[in-house]
Amino acid sequence: MPMRERIELVHEISDALRRYRGRGIDVEAMLKREDYAHDILQQCRVSGVEELRSLADRFVEAPARVASSPSGAPAAQRNRSWLDPLDVFSRRGSV
Repeated sequence: MPMRERIELVHEISDALRRYRGRGIDVEAMLKREDYAHDILQQCRVSGVEELRSLADRFVEAPARVASSPSGAPAAQRNRSWLDPLDVFSRRGSV
């Protein structure tokens, strides 16, 4: 997903959290910090609100476009494991 679209998606998450929870999020931190993004995605998934779950799924399923690394594998592919939908709840205890 191009960065512009990723930023728009994070703003959608922030707006939805503001509507349903009364608070938005730090968009920059969501884009840069794995631990922060993990916590926000977990909040969305356990909220019981379909819109928030759907936005979290879209974020997880659309990794950022990153140039290929010297190892040949795209960096987004190597770094995507922290956003694996099956891993969202299991990582909390391991961090």
